[in-house]
Amino acid sequence: MSRKVSVAWPALKMAAIKLYDHLGIAMLLSLLWLAIGVTPLIFVLPMMMEAWLFGGLLLVLTGALLFMPATSATFAACRMLLAREDVGARTFFRAFGKNYKRSFLVGIVDGCLFLVLIVDLLFFFNTSNRFFQFMGGIWVWFGVFLVLLQIYLIPLLLAGNNLKDIFKKAAILVMDNLGSTFALVLETLAVLLVCLFVPPLLVLFFPVMIGFFHLGAYDIIMTKYDDEEDPNAA
Repeated sequence: MSRKVSVAWPALKMAAIKLYDHLGIAMLLSLLWLAIGVTPLIFVLPMMMEAWLFGGLLLVLTGALLFMPATSATFAACRMLLAREDVGARTFFRAFGKNYKRSFLVGIVDGCLFLVLIVDLLFFFNTSNRFFQFMGGIWVWFGVFLVLLQIYLIPLLLAGNNLKDIFKKAAILVMDNLGSTFALVLETLAVLLVCLFVPPLLVLFFPVMIGFFHLGAYDIIMTKYDDEEDPNAA
């Protein structure tokens, strides 16, 4: 049985320290992420008001084509900063190209799961049938699980896993570290809320802060499995 580790606060503290140590490159990476990954989504969102299903499909496709690869590239640069390697704008674009295929596939699968979830919830909770309403409750818990899954997708992608293993291992990590993962999601939302109240933080530092945070949390969680596999571990 794997031992428990303290994750949420140590990872957040480490992320804040690393962000402070790399403010300049953090601003550059955040602006690249915003321009390449987020701006196209802003143009697609209004289409959901006219035809939500078509807009949703277009949003998933745009997210897979640009948002997920840009986020993966930002996290990859954060990983290099954690390893004390030199990072610049070229680092972002090299990581963008290197991980593009797997990032696109992860984005497609992840986006489709969320889209199916939304469609099913709209169907189940807009019917008067009690059985379907009960099924809608089950889908709510699936939605919670899907949100928790997001913590591990990109760290597992950067670790070199294929598409199947990324989602399989992420699901296992969520189930084996449910409390820690839930705390990580809450802290991520807290950071987002603070950044929304102070927009310059959202534009200049948010993705790098989350990159440090999620990668640090993943590394801490994986230490307990490393110790478990080590026959000499005390």
